[in-house]
Amino acid sequence: AVAASHSASRGLSLTRSAAEAAGAESSAVAREYFLKLGWTNVKPDDEDEYVARLRVISVGIGDYEAALKMVTDAPTVMYCGAAHLEGSIAALKEKLGSARAVEVIKNHPSCLTITAADVEINYNQIAMLADGFAMFKGFGLR
Repeated sequence: AVAASHSASRGLSLTRSAAEAAGAESSAVAREYFLKLGWTNVKPDDEDEYVARLRVISVGIGDYEAALKMVTDAPTVMYCGAAHLEGSIAALKEKLGSARAVEVIKNHPSCLTITAADVEINYNQIAMLADGFAMFKGFGLR
């Protein structure tokens, strides 16, 4: 029992170390993409928060390139803190499913400025608006 307990705690620490390493790698990649935005005059402490926000969006939609394009096209998503963005993404995925939520976010990035509580109530309207924006993009209007 002691050996099993030791083995289990060792596995937990290996998992935690792997998660920490993945988090550090993810942050480094997010910083690389943040720098591609070319934003100047950002204080180092503020830069860390913006990098965290970009990382949340990138992980949420599963694509750093798409996240970079989204932030370039709709920089207002970066006005929200990382925790807010995580909540909005999680609420969209819970209500719409992961694939549909990613589609909605890509078509209507500003939906991430909506609080998670409001997303949980208005997810159908948010999705319909995103579909409308997608239609306009198809015509080259947005």
